[in-house]
Amino acid sequence: MRRQLRFSADVLTGFLIFLLFSAVILLLRNPTSLDDGLRHFAMAQQLRGHGIGSVSGWNVFLYEGYLSRVIVDPWFLSDVLMIPFTYLPPIAGLHLFVVATLFGLVAVSILLFRSLQLKPGASAFFLALLLFGDQQFMGRFLFARPYSLITIALLCVVWAIIRRNWIAVMIVACVSVLLSQLFVFPLLVCFVAAAALFLSSRKRDAGLLLLAAGTGAGMGIFLHPDAAAYVTYLVDAFLHIPFLRSIGLSGEMSSGLSNLSFISVLCAWTLVILLLTNARRSGKLRFFGAEQADVLWLCALCLLLTAGYLFWLRTIDVLWPLLVVCLARLYVLDTAFVWSLPHLLLPSNAKMRLTLLLAGGILCSGQMIATPYTFLRDDTLHSLSDYVSIRAVPTGSRVLNLDWDRFFMFVFLRPDLHYATGIDPTFTYLTDPASWRMILRMTAGQALYSLAMLDDTVRQLLIAYPSDDVALSKQRFSRTIAALKQDAEFRLLSDSGSIAVFAVPDRYR
Repeated sequence: MRRQLRFSADVLTGFLIFLLFSAVILLLRNPTSLDDGLRHFAMAQQLRGHGIGSVSGWNVFLYEGYLSRVIVDPWFLSDVLMIPFTYLPPIAGLHLFVVATLFGLVAVSILLFRSLQLKPGASAFFLALLLFGDQQFMGRFLFARPYSLITIALLCVVWAIIRRNWIAVMIVACVSVLLSQLFVFPLLVCFVAAAALFLSSRKRDAGLLLLAAGTGAGMGIFLHPDAAAYVTYLVDAFLHIPFLRSIGLSGEMSSGLSNLSFISVLCAWTLVILLLTNARRSGKLRFFGAEQADVLWLCALCLLLTAGYLFWLRTIDVLWPLLVVCLARLYVLDTAFVWSLPHLLLPSNAKMRLTLLLAGGILCSGQMIATPYTFLRDDTLHSLSDYVSIRAVPTGSRVLNLDWDRFFMFVFLRPDLHYATGIDPTFTYLTDPASWRMILRMTAGQALYSLAMLDDTVRQLLIAYPSDDVALSKQRFSRTIAALKQDAEFRLLSDSGSIAVFAVPDRYR
């Protein structure tokens, strides 16, 4: 019985954590975030309604911008996998998709930790560290976005490499390419691991890994329904857009240095360096030893992704799980030293030691409840009722939506309309820099413009983007809304909630 309990410790921990988060998610009345998950759900509805082979790309929603011209769905398989959830009411479908991806993360993590030869108790600890150790990682994972699937795919690749299962590597690489353009992260794992295996005199394994990863990626491109357009998109997404920092990228493309998750990353790295230093000093680690090549490539990956995190916050979605896996591997390397750390790091004074332990326990408890509490607290902030004005727009209309990030809510509520901007502001810049600059000036310096100038700017945008209606948020465009209300040619359809919608004069349609 005791052995059975020990054996089940990680499964039991995973089950309890899964129940906790699932209960929180299913208690919510609104989406977990007014973010990408909404537009992907809308695309899944389109795929279900019209057939997977009949919907070629995001041009079904966008009549202007980059993805209205490059006809492709870069998140093809992610959107397909969301189709079963569209048979439910939309909010319930989004929540169950989150629950399903959470189950996948827990299951793959347990499998991976066991492949490192962790005992169930230690596996349970690292699973809890993965899910509770960084609020930013866990919060973003629960946003119902394709990124969560890429995180799972990355952990699957790590497991397959450790197990030397090259067929699994090939399958995961292929699936990752079809899931999202972020397949570059699982492929990065493969390339760095292959380099480490080569340097550790495991040249055959390195070659097989590269062959499996390359074959899988090639199969993924070949199987993609819009392969040529997908390749075009990949070139722009990785060689062009990330370096357009001067035009103002979305928040998750900013540096992670100013984010709270940097503290978690810093603490994890402190432990990694401490364990590495001891393992080298004690002779238990040879970086280029054939049996410890995984330590080399896990540390190298964490270093590369930390550098990426300093530029792009979104890297936390793959950096944090790899840091936890790296710590788990170093724990296996020298378990006795890890258990001696409390004696080495805590003061000998009994009262001081007890105080520090209590403080640590309080901090850990706070970190564990932080994410569930945040979702419950912010539930009302994610209500779609503020965007009901978009329902006043006639079916099939073209909408000039100057708030690109409101596209997510608009397309979720009204997938039958066509929008001018959305997904990312850089897509507007790539196809029409002049219009992008006009929108930026209106957003950043409304107070500097007279109402007449704002009215004129909207008219200039309508020449560039012929539209039937204009949608403006009151938060960013309050003076522009006031200007259009004074213009007799623009007819106010609705200004309920946080959005105002106007019908456009006939000559701009």
